[in-house]
Amino acid sequence: MTTKINYTKAYREKTKELKEMQAHAESQIKFLEERLAHNQKEFDKAVASNRRYQEIVLEQRGIIGFLEGKITKLTELMEEQ
Repeated sequence: MTTKINYTKAYREKTKELKEMQAHAESQIKFLEERLAHNQKEFDKAVASNRRYQEIVLEQRGIIGFLEGKITKLTELMEEQ
């Protein structure tokens, strides 16, 4: 009879321990999911910012190319005169 009581007590203790471990694991999973969502938002912002930066660089290069073309034409006209 004592053996049965000991097994029952051990079972209850182990069950309680496992439930605590499960609750902790679920808490950690929730935290990690929230952190992942936050990091994804930050990554998306960085990607968008980088795209905008690349657009600005391309626009600047286009303007510089246009101005270089105008300067070349002006230089050629001045040389002709």
